[in-house]
Amino acid sequence: MAQLTSQGIKIRFKDHFCQILQNDEVTSEGTHQGDLYVMETKTVGVARAYIAEVGDLPKEGDEIGADTPTMSTSSKATLSTWH
Repeated sequence: MAQLTSQGIKIRFKDHFCQILQNDEVTSEGTHQGDLYVMETKTVGVARAYIAEVGDLPKEGDEIGADTPTMSTSSKATLSTWH
């Protein structure tokens, strides 16, 4: 909540419903179920898959050579953003 509201996003609770508003436009809605609000959400973006063809992978315990393809991914949101 604090992350959202610190960015000017409004959160409205009424009865068993919750709304998230950005620029006074509803961006997400949810209903109270147990101790949580279940939000109707949709991921916006392009689905991607990264594939590499590698002839010889290093054996377990071997050093990774400079010519071995590697990939790293990162998230722009920390765990505290969502919890």
